[in-house]
Amino acid sequence: SGGALVNTTGQLIGINSAILAPSGTYAGYSFAIPVKLVKKIVNDIIEFGDVQRGYIGISYPSGELSEEQQKELGFHDGDGVYVSAVSPDGAAVSAGIKKGDVITRINNQPVTSGSEMSAQVANYRPGDKVAVTYKRAGKEFTANVVLKAKAGNFDVVNTANINDKIGGQLGTLDARKAEKMGIDGGVEVTKVFEGGPLNKARVEDGFVITSINDRPVKSLEELVKLLNSFNSVFQVKGVYPGYDGVYTFPVKLNEE
Repeated sequence: SGGALVNTTGQLIGINSAILAPSGTYAGYSFAIPVKLVKKIVNDIIEFGDVQRGYIGISYPSGELSEEQQKELGFHDGDGVYVSAVSPDGAAVSAGIKKGDVITRINNQPVTSGSEMSAQVANYRPGDKVAVTYKRAGKEFTANVVLKAKAGNFDVVNTANINDKIGGQLGTLDARKAEKMGIDGGVEVTKVFEGGPLNKARVEDGFVITSINDRPVKSLEELVKLLNSFNSVFQVKGVYPGYDGVYTFPVKLNEE
């Protein structure tokens, strides 16, 4: 996995990412990231320093519904994406999409599951407009939805310089890691740069930032916005995986 996936004319069409091999050998079903998404990710990282993800702002069932649930909801798996909830400040609610609607197409591309819908939306940034077709009470509607960032706004956040500014390699903490650690989220410091602000504050690799000046931080985007609003000195709180307690560090940014 990880190599180029090309067609018969040598054109790149994807990047291999995984293989399902029931026999335990390197033979089976291969999975790849489409080249359109690869280009978007690469361009985002070059331009902004991080991947810019747009969100519709809905929740949907994580797995297949039971026959009883399908009957109760009047919905069948494969019909589309059942909207089980909408975020109060999300893009969907602003476009008139409601709980109980069934999304069937994104920009006229059919979607029959949550994963298919997510794959389509992953091609766009916050602020991009997508046409969402959905069914309600037997009727079909199409709404132009302006995607929002996870924070509930339209901002595209530039994180390109944040690592050098704070002196460490940062990234949004994986949701599974956060759940295992018993926290809502945070920013993981995977590597502390020698001589940088975090190093001078005695922060070590693996530290997870959960707040800055007592304001919660659940993603790298939130951290960037907070740092841009503070002076050069601020207080960082967080935890170390496998250790009890909350650690506090006073951090002073280098003068430019």
